[in-house]
Amino acid sequence: MYRDRNQVVLPLEIEKIIPQNDPVFKLVEICEKLDYSKLEKEYVRSWRKLNPTTMFIILVYAYMRRLYSSRQIEEACKTDIRFMWILGMESAPDHSTIARFQNEKLVPVMEDLFYQLINQLIDMN
Repeated sequence: MYRDRNQVVLPLEIEKIIPQNDPVFKLVEICEKLDYSKLEKEYVRSWRKLNPTTMFIILVYAYMRRLYSSRQIEEACKTDIRFMWILGMESAPDHSTIARFQNEKLVPVMEDLFYQLINQLIDMN
């Protein structure tokens, strides 16, 4: 690990630090199968920093970890290697971006996405 302009840069193979049986891997695998077309229509911004799919996965993983506050989720994105792995090389979203996404962009499509997620889980037993 080294510092570059006050930002911590992690090894490219961060997933090797996370235990292989960690639920974050299965969550991402499941979420990659979902249809995000409705969310993408809601989240149209040419200047957006984060992919809406990534934001959704971050929120679902945060909820799994019982993190509900946008400030808690922001902190986890900056300090928890699982959240960093989900983000890949993207910067951690700030709490206001997380809150706006939750309250404005996700609400209209939340039922559809969680329905898809639950169906994937049922299919996996």
